[in-house]
Amino acid sequence: MQERPTIKTIAEAAGVSTTVVSAVVNGKANQAVFVGPEKKALVCKLIKQMNYVPRKSARNLRSQKTDVIGAIFNSLSPYFASLLESLQHCAYRRKIEVLPYLTAGDPEREEEYLRQMSDGRVDGVLICAKSDATEALMDRFIAPPFRLKIVTNHPMGSKIASVHADERRAGRLALEHLIERGRMRLCCFGGEMGTQRFNGFISAAREQGLEPQMCVGRELGLSWVGHFDDAARLAAKWLDGEPNRNGVFCFNDEVAAGLLRVATERGLRVPQDLAIVGYDDSHICQYTTPPLTSINTNCDALSQTMVNKIMRLIDEQHIETHTSIEPRLVVRGSSASVHASIA
Repeated sequence: MQERPTIKTIAEAAGVSTTVVSAVVNGKANQAVFVGPEKKALVCKLIKQMNYVPRKSARNLRSQKTDVIGAIFNSLSPYFASLLESLQHCAYRRKIEVLPYLTAGDPEREEEYLRQMSDGRVDGVLICAKSDATEALMDRFIAPPFRLKIVTNHPMGSKIASVHADERRAGRLALEHLIERGRMRLCCFGGEMGTQRFNGFISAAREQGLEPQMCVGRELGLSWVGHFDDAARLAAKWLDGEPNRNGVFCFNDEVAAGLLRVATERGLRVPQDLAIVGYDDSHICQYTTPPLTSINTNCDALSQTMVNKIMRLIDEQHIETHTSIEPRLVVRGSSASVHASIA
């Protein structure tokens, strides 16, 4: 099995002393130790080729643990801010620190953070971000020489442990609610094609002989629509086309809020003319008029299960690879009466 490279490994391959390699690694070449440009270039090349990552001193403790777990997010949107807060609470009870990293959806930054965390500064990583490169990066960093312990909130492949909301069930809950409210002209709004929450909604609709319209990011030439401003632009374009729909399932609450704002500005009554259901049940739902009906993904249960699973993985204990958390529908004024109820 491939072993993690050390300074000695690099030094032997380059034909130099460990002091020279240490000077290059720590950015001190030609300060205390002279390193010629050719030797420095060779050492840097070998560091990259051999995937060398220096260890932090905390890894030299007798316990061989830092009691820190990393958490990678694209951004701290309202939902993910709540998720991070919940993760912090769960970790605190276990006397564990959570170290957050924000990628802004940039795969290069995501890779760089994973490389940084491979140096021993964390015991494991919770990946709550998603980009086109995420799955490949996780496959790479759980393997030698990195061997990171990773749990994600997106089910990806058979090798990566995950804890996730049952999105297909969530889509079905949204569909059943809209049907109960007599909404038959349906639309999936925002996000992108092929998400499990939309797949669940569409599958349940087809069982009722209905075919929902899809209005997603590609309508704006975007791969994905998940934030308020893009959602408002998408809503304006959609409503300009006079879609003749009376029930909408939105990708998330930010998207639902963007649609709600534009719809009411255009004189549509919500929910009388257009019933809107969001996803995540974030704080945003309480700030709109009317308040948003949404799918609650049980953030606290998800966080607790993620922390428990990463700790078991760190301790080399057996875990179930994929864990699904049951969602629930929270009904508010955007799809029903002003008086909220929970189903």
